[in-house]
Amino acid sequence: MVSNSEFERRVRDQFEEGQKFIYKEEQYQVIVAGKPRPSSGRGECKTDCYVKLKNISTSQERELKISCKLININDFQENKIKASRAEQIFGPNWQDIIQGKSEEIRDKFLSTGLNYPEGKGRTKEGHLILGWKLEISSEKNPRTLSRPLDLSDNQIRESIYKGVDQDQGKVDSKVNGIIVAGSGVANYMLEANLEDIQSPGDVLDRLVNIDEFPIKPHHMIFTSNAYRINSGETDGNRPLAVRVVWKSPSQKLSSPYDLIPKIEFHDPLGVKSNSNTMRENVDLIFNEFPELNIKYKKK
Repeated sequence: MVSNSEFERRVRDQFEEGQKFIYKEEQYQVIVAGKPRPSSGRGECKTDCYVKLKNISTSQERELKISCKLININDFQENKIKASRAEQIFGPNWQDIIQGKSEEIRDKFLSTGLNYPEGKGRTKEGHLILGWKLEISSEKNPRTLSRPLDLSDNQIRESIYKGVDQDQGKVDSKVNGIIVAGSGVANYMLEANLEDIQSPGDVLDRLVNIDEFPIKPHHMIFTSNAYRINSGETDGNRPLAVRVVWKSPSQKLSSPYDLIPKIEFHDPLGVKSNSNTMRENVDLIFNEFPELNIKYKKK
């Protein structure tokens, strides 16, 4: 399967600084081309490919700040949302909004499997669920643990696709090591398959101004974060929108399924999955009941 990073590289490879090409009977020269990277802080900005073109005959310059999406593959528009990003998207009451949305589907959380001594799905190792990350998706078929994103189409365009409210270090990203004001705020969307992109014209033909980009229904989705007992690793150190605090009964455990999960909805994104707060409860249980190590195949 083609990765999104591979697709982004294909798009960027169509433009080299100094390159000249003909598009719709006009000659253009590439002035700047590259991948914007935050000038401060970590993560990525919304622009995947930055290109500044100059029309040779008119000397007019055109700035393309492209967000690249593989058709029918990349439906996640915000991944592993942190508290700072949640505030940018939802405003000062972001915690109340996230908690309210998660509690709307409390029953679904309570009926979700959390304890897998023999593994499940892609996670083959015995594991426990520590909680759920918050992400935003435009998937056609919403997941069980999801709620509609209550933002207008214009808010989705401005925040989710353009990223006008990103940290300033992302707004003014570096292109080829040089800070370019506003380079991290996307203005065009490109949706295509890898094989569709073979030339600069293939890119330009498919660009859609984000102001005119049709907005599908978006959802806040809650994706699980597992603690793999054998390796002692979590699925990354991610802020949890909903947490699972594990406890043990006072008597001896007769089965791994005697472990008691408590789902907590308050303080969303306030605790990370790999923090001592989340892991120490589990580690204390396995120290208290070492026979569990065998049942979860812990070496």
